[in-house]
Amino acid sequence: LYRLFDANDELLYVGRTNDLRRRFESHAEAQPWWAEVARSQVESLESFETLCEAERTAIVTERPKYNVVHNAAVRGSHSGLVPI
Repeated sequence: LYRLFDANDELLYVGRTNDLRRRFESHAEAQPWWAEVARSQVESLESFETLCEAERTAIVTERPKYNVVHNAAVRGSHSGLVPI
């Protein structure tokens, strides 16, 4: 599970991956918000199921600025962001 923050420590994005380098490269190529990322926080979890639940919970409760999935219902729209 990873969290991406801007220079003011605002949570920009929460995601999950088993290949962090590849995932970050994908974000860098596809996401206009990637330039805002100043730091990342990475957490290892014991199972895929635990990881999925932790990601969903983090998105719903922490409301990262650029997550679309799990945040759309809370925000009411997709804000024109590119879903990944």
